[in-house]
Amino acid sequence: MRTLYIDLQEGFNNDTVIILVNGEEIFRKDGVQTKLLLGFSETLSVPVSTGEVELKIQVPSRSLDDEFKFTIQKNLYVGISITDLGIETIVTDAPFMYQ
Repeated sequence: MRTLYIDLQEGFNNDTVIILVNGEEIFRKDGVQTKLLLGFSETLSVPVSTGEVELKIQVPSRSLDDEFKFTIQKNLYVGISITDLGIETIVTDAPFMYQ
């Protein structure tokens, strides 16, 4: 087993957010708000099996949703932001640093 760390980062403004990993809902929250000084809102972690992972993000308060697939061999960190282009993600093998 590995751990998938998910950070909700920039652009959230009193939003409803739903996150599914491999079809299982792991997060649902209303009122998600980015802390402007940090560029960060929420963090969560979920154990996943090694191999392909499907991550689905829904922001019904903005009629946004997106889906990403990637292969996990070790712990991964995913940053999710809302921009003018929609939902954007960053995937890295190192934790995000917030000040």
